[in-house]
Amino acid sequence: MKSSIVSIAPFLSACSPVITLGVRSSLADYSPDERRLMWNARTILFPTPRFAGIFQAIGKATLPNAMTYRHWRSRVDQEILFQYLGLPHPRTRLYFGKRQKLRIPGDYSVPFLAMGPEAHGHTLHKVSSLEELAFILHKYNPLIIQEYMDWTVRIRVLCILDQCLAFQKLGPGQSLEPAVERWEPIPAEADEAVVVKRLTCRFLHSVDVNAVVIEWGLSEGTWHIIRMNRPAPAWKTPTGEIRYHRCICSLAQAGRL
Repeated sequence: MKSSIVSIAPFLSACSPVITLGVRSSLADYSPDERRLMWNARTILFPTPRFAGIFQAIGKATLPNAMTYRHWRSRVDQEILFQYLGLPHPRTRLYFGKRQKLRIPGDYSVPFLAMGPEAHGHTLHKVSSLEELAFILHKYNPLIIQEYMDWTVRIRVLCILDQCLAFQKLGPGQSLEPAVERWEPIPAEADEAVVVKRLTCRFLHSVDVNAVVIEWGLSEGTWHIIRMNRPAPAWKTPTGEIRYHRCICSLAQAGRL
């Protein structure tokens, strides 16, 4: 059977090279013909966190892959990865259980960031007093504590496969709340974008993630990796708007997948 490109989630149902099967509770819920399509597909798109690890186990290429889904969802995994690679990154520690959390006031001075294990904006808090810390201590386990840094500038990069597709910039003094941050698009030729692209490509060659937004921050002349996020459906650029799912369709149509 000729190999094809199959999508589980229905984001690419209008993309002609892609056969969309839809999300179901179990792989057993797909017909024998549909499972045969998956087995013979050269790439499976949007396998969902439910099935991505299964396809990884049988050596099937997926976009996003299992490690990408995992790091989208887990701030713990991101922190461990950044520390293992020895990347410039704000000083961060994970605290498990009551006994470890009692050490936080001795390890960090306020203000600092307190974060839950899930990589969502609403689990990130700026702690300015020990009273605020007491409120958060029992909210998360593990509790992630990170030094607070006043960034000169932050830049985030949209990456699919090994390509850096677009850049956005956030100036100093902006809120930590993702819903109110005002990111501005910048051209790939901007000096800051060129530096960040080089750092991002080096990072992507070291890890197995293939659809991600990577955020960097500049402090005292050094670029630090801050976090990874799931790409938004739409991304503003200086020349218009990039659609995440449309980009992946274009890669399929160009034979890049």
